[in-house]
Amino acid sequence: MVDYDNLVDDPCEVMNQVYNFIGKEQPEQNFEVIESTESEGNHGLTGLHTLRKELVRSGDNAEDILTEDEFIKFSDWDFWPIQSDV
Repeated sequence: MVDYDNLVDDPCEVMNQVYNFIGKEQPEQNFEVIESTESEGNHGLTGLHTLRKELVRSGDNAEDILTEDEFIKFSDWDFWPIQSDV
């Protein structure tokens, strides 16, 4: 699994590990300028995501985005660490 913090902190290294894992050569990538399109718009579903042109922390809090039931469900998954303010 790819950890969000690791991806944002060191995208080149994380993507290098992903390509090594799948056995493919990593293409040249620029993580400072990202071209993005919201393909959901092709199906009449627009505005589901905030697309950014650079790889930066969103500042979004999962508890603010998900319903309480969704947050509780996904909090039990190992890949979703709960952040502590301590």
